[in-house]
Amino acid sequence: MPIVAMTAHAMAEDRQKCFDAGMDDYISKPIDPNRLMQILIKWIKPNEKGNTITTVAPNDEVKNNKEDNINEIGLLKELKGIDVEAGLKRVRGDMELYKKLLLDFNREFKGSCNQIKCRIESGDMETAQRIAHTIKSVAGAIGACKLFSVSGELELDIKNGFTQGHSANLDYFTTELSRVISSLNNLKEKIDAKQSVDSKLVKNEAVNIDKLKPLFVKLKALINDGDFDATEHADQILRNLNKTELYEKMKLVKQLIDDFNFDEALVNFIEISKSLGIQFQENE
Repeated sequence: MPIVAMTAHAMAEDRQKCFDAGMDDYISKPIDPNRLMQILIKWIKPNEKGNTITTVAPNDEVKNNKEDNINEIGLLKELKGIDVEAGLKRVRGDMELYKKLLLDFNREFKGSCNQIKCRIESGDMETAQRIAHTIKSVAGAIGACKLFSVSGELELDIKNGFTQGHSANLDYFTTELSRVISSLNNLKEKIDAKQSVDSKLVKNEAVNIDKLKPLFVKLKALINDGDFDATEHADQILRNLNKTELYEKMKLVKQLIDDFNFDEALVNFIEISKSLGIQFQENE
């Protein structure tokens, strides 16, 4: 069975290390979906029945939201330090997923500069390096190309024994991360304002309960089980509740699920279900 290495390290020596360890091929982060598919096609052969690998087209929902995506791109194009086109390519044009990644980045890493500095000052280089590595990986995924680069340089400095002589990369990292976070803060404010206006304009838009009921039953089961697939199903329900009074409440449920706070998510989710008149059977 072919083994393909996936790593955040892109240097030639890192590639050779993968081959020396017995890997058949290598792909570095951030992952380019087209490049990944090329490698899979290279190594996964047709089976006995002659089946072949085919590329997966964007889902119908992404296609149908093309006009909305154009409007959203207009909102995103003002982001500083982020190549929106590159970021969208990573998620195959899924605008909702991309916005989620951007807002998650903003929430998770806004205090990372101080965290790294404190870890370095306390001599905890391992944690400082891990934070820089994580930011590098996620920055690449969202298209924050310069931050991806300077995070990698900082990670290497820390790995080699951070000294005052290497402080320039920490300064560059701090400047670039601050620029990206500031830009994402502005994006969050615009998204929140837009959602607030939309909610007021179509506050009581009709909800298709028959369509929602199966989604609610499935999500309740996933939350009860603490299943990570719950986040995908929560996204589906969010899209169905867009421009309704319950959108913000469901958005909170989604955030609680993302934070693995399933107990609190379930409590809030049950409240939303009652508001819609959706009742669950004892075995649901």
